[in-house]
Amino acid sequence: MLGWLTLSSCLVNAHAGVVAADNTYGLFDNTNGLRTLDVTSHGSIADLNILVSFAKCDNPVLGAAGGACVGTGTPYENEIVLRLTSPGGVTVDLVSQGTYTQGSVGAGQVSVTFDDEGAARGAQVQAGSFRPVGMLSDFDGLDMFGLWTLYIGDTNRQDPLEYYSSQLIVTTNGADDPVPVPEPASLGLLALGLAGLAAARRRRP
Repeated sequence: MLGWLTLSSCLVNAHAGVVAADNTYGLFDNTNGLRTLDVTSHGSIADLNILVSFAKCDNPVLGAAGGACVGTGTPYENEIVLRLTSPGGVTVDLVSQGTYTQGSVGAGQVSVTFDDEGAARGAQVQAGSFRPVGMLSDFDGLDMFGLWTLYIGDTNRQDPLEYYSSQLIVTTNGADDPVPVPEPASLGLLALGLAGLAAARRRRP
């Protein structure tokens, strides 16, 4: 039977992966700063997560090499602020002041993936996949292309927040408007028809 196939039946409907990354070390003590994540391709966001690697230790600081906390005092993890802003200005809070408690001995350098489907946050910083304060689904449906901004803040002096890296992880939607693609049999009939038209034109006086 003749018919038409759609492009969506030939292609995977979604793609997930790291679309941008940053590894510029930073030290924040009662200060804040920004890191940009440059997404150079287009795609409608179906799901967005962000991995952030950071440390909050009692003095001394770890430095760019990272590692485990050296100081054994309270790291005041309640001072951490992280938020992500899209190229179009939509902002989602990942960690707000007071999200964590003051802490005990710091966890050292950790990698936290903020994911709406992650686990509930604990009282202290730990590595793993956890839900952010806000909803990353606020980005769903947006075009991922452009400069994303990660805000990094530490709200009080002493026990600086150290930032190491971040990765923007996006799952994109499939094609919204599939392009019809003819089946091989239909292509054959179309070719025969065109050949017949060409022959008829050649026979005209």
